[in-house]
Amino acid sequence: MKTNTLLLLLMAMSLFACEDTENANNENEHEAITTLEFVFSKNGVPTDTFYYDDPDGDGGNPPVKMDTIQLDTVSTYVLTIRFLNKTKNPVSDVTPTIVEQGTAHELFILPSSAIVAITRTDKDAAGFPLGLNSIWVTGNSAANTSVRFKLMHKPVIKGPSDSPDKGHSDVDITLPVILM
Repeated sequence: MKTNTLLLLLMAMSLFACEDTENANNENEHEAITTLEFVFSKNGVPTDTFYYDDPDGDGGNPPVKMDTIQLDTVSTYVLTIRFLNKTKNPVSDVTPTIVEQGTAHELFILPSSAIVAITRTDKDAAGFPLGLNSIWVTGNSAANTSVRFKLMHKPVIKGPSDSPDKGHSDVDITLPVILM
């Protein structure tokens, strides 16, 4: 009798238990991201805007727009990235949510070669890298390369110098880059 009562009590507790929203692999915890906007500035003035647009989100159809980032050689740029959800009407800017939940997110910007040096400049509330703002210093010769942008969702597990593979990927894209 005691075993049955204990078993029923455990089953009842599991039915009413809260969902673990602090799990880095919980995909239901965040809004869809369909579009990334990359705004490059020189000397405080926006000079170029590039887009990655996948209206149906991850999976399904391929992106409808994937710009090639074109930058001048021997230049310093400030990049600001916005994340949008175009499945909503009106379009939802997800960027403020990522900033607000910065201690659970990190954007890695991973160039495939050393012809572009990239330094992330923004931090979350704990002082750890966020990555939505960065400085790009381009090399002195024309070249083609690529840069990977990987937004990681990692509540509770984020640290000061994490691997780009720690947590769950919310966005993982690679864009071509041309230095002219």
